[in-house]
Amino acid sequence: MTENRRPRPRVLVTGASIAGPAVAWGLDRAGYDVTLLERSAEQRTTGQNIDIRGTGREIVDRMGIRDVVMRNLTGEDGTRYVDEDGRPYAVFPRTEGEDGPTAEIEILRGRFAGILVDALPAGVELRYGDLLVGAQQDASGVDVEFDSGARERFDLVVVAEGRSSRTRRILFAEETELRDFGVSIAYGTLDRLPADTDAWDWYTGTRGRVASIRPDDEGTIRASMSFESEPMGVEQLPVEAQLEVLRARFRGAGWQTQRIL
Repeated sequence: MTENRRPRPRVLVTGASIAGPAVAWGLDRAGYDVTLLERSAEQRTTGQNIDIRGTGREIVDRMGIRDVVMRNLTGEDGTRYVDEDGRPYAVFPRTEGEDGPTAEIEILRGRFAGILVDALPAGVELRYGDLLVGAQQDASGVDVEFDSGARERFDLVVVAEGRSSRTRRILFAEETELRDFGVSIAYGTLDRLPADTDAWDWYTGTRGRVASIRPDDEGTIRASMSFESEPMGVEQLPVEAQLEVLRARFRGAGWQTQRIL
């Protein structure tokens, strides 16, 4: 007797950074036929620190990738809150098995994303260089149109993208709302100097200005600068104009802000 098996439900997951590969891994194990879509032509390796805490650590364990993750940490050994002369006034060492300002697991975004993609089962189709440009949903599924011109039908579409997700705006235009919390943040990478340590040094200045530097495992230093701001669309400005805003806001802020700028 021939056994009639129902085909595995098809799922499209958009975004191959952190959430996307993790969701694709879980859906494959749950019996779905998964396509993971990434608009970049290849896996992106850039990004800043990610701290993995709580449920995130449980997922890392379930995926069986804890050992490889622990071999790829940034090397950050704790957090120091410093004054304008760089003197620490509060120190919180990294503690194994616990999470302070520096988590037990600190890893660069690009490195972690690569580990997650490498852990995907063979049954997951990983598709680069394309993106969703349209979708029509009915009671039984979703018809998806891709930028490449292809059209396919899926039982479910999962959007696992970032804050500025284009796909989310297409699918949920009326329900998508970005809330501005009155803070602008800039990130960058600096040459490592002999005086730099493996601590995350955090400086809080006047007028809502904060700057920090922290180590990575690539021989450089990761820096951030944040300041209180009214909604003003800084991220929409050309890069040089954004830098001018940053320079103006941090003029005379002290500590290593001029080095970061």
